[in-house]
Amino acid sequence: MEQIEAFAEGGYTSGQIRTEPYLERKIMKYLESSSKLRDICFVYPMPINTFSIRIPRDYATGFATEVAEGSEIPVVRQITDSFDLSVIKYGTGAEMTDEAKETDWLGILGQAQIEEAAKRMLRKENTDIMTVLEAGFPNSGGATTGGVLKVEDVVLAKVYLEKKFYNPDVLLVNPDQYADLAVDERFINASRSGSTETLREGVVGRVSGIDLIVVPELTATTAIMMDTSVNPLWLVERQGVRIGRYRNERRQVDGFVMTRWAKPAMVRNQAGYKITGC
Repeated sequence: MEQIEAFAEGGYTSGQIRTEPYLERKIMKYLESSSKLRDICFVYPMPINTFSIRIPRDYATGFATEVAEGSEIPVVRQITDSFDLSVIKYGTGAEMTDEAKETDWLGILGQAQIEEAAKRMLRKENTDIMTVLEAGFPNSGGATTGGVLKVEDVVLAKVYLEKKFYNPDVLLVNPDQYADLAVDERFINASRSGSTETLREGVVGRVSGIDLIVVPELTATTAIMMDTSVNPLWLVERQGVRIGRYRNERRQVDGFVMTRWAKPAMVRNQAGYKITGC
């Protein structure tokens, strides 16, 4: 994590908490740059005058057909629908007593308060995204060996999606599953991939040509493969991070609260596959 000086330009001279608007922007930029999961989402900024939005969906309509000369060409209507999504508010905060501020003359504790608050917001975003991913993809299959994720499982999942005309490019695993794959000689980690292509945020290697991302928030027995090119997962957000400061004289504390409106949504649930029991 970058130093808090990147959030509050000019640093601190005491334990006071800075809450200027640029601090909100700095924290939002940190969330955007440090999240492993935002790169696999289609981030949609909704208008600030509403808390709900209608999200459109479209579906595959099969193949074109061979047409004999002089015959009528069949016309297929694009299948579409939509659903309404309301963003949710989540937040966190922290306090410092007057005594803590007086002893924190270098501002270290004040910096740590904001740093950890930003981490809590990021963990919340990751947890919400993983909850939607795990519940949103109906297609799944068990691991070939119970309790272990193998390259064979990755290949089978990839083939399943390719048969449905998707091009899977990401596999999400938890740390234990990463350990299963890392000891396999067929696993190619990021440092020896031999590719000049820039890897997306959080990618630790590739398995069967698919980017591997380690996500601690993912359920221990589930791995998820998906085709991010069709934007199956949206992250709808309203404005960015907002910070408010307050003073409680009776308790002699200064504090801040950090809030944000956002919610992930599954838009194309056929573009992913869950490997279970691994």
